[in-house]
Amino acid sequence: MSAIGKLARFGLAGAALLAASSADAKTVTESCKKELASGIYTYDLSKISENYIISVVRFRETSRDSRYAYGVCTINLKYQPAG
Repeated sequence: MSAIGKLARFGLAGAALLAASSADAKTVTESCKKELASGIYTYDLSKISENYIISVVRFRETSRDSRYAYGVCTINLKYQPAG
């Protein structure tokens, strides 16, 4: 089962998780959706480690319905070890 994360429109989020031990910042692209009323992004976090803080840098819309805009998010991951 995959974990689903939500990100507020201002780009702050708690847990993130990429199976890597590097202390460098990373950028990934992930399919996502944006709730039109609230601006909250939702995307799959099953491949991202809890040791990363995430922020959406860019959202490229590919389609929409009455409630959501669907597309691709460019996500920055900043390593922050637990503890």
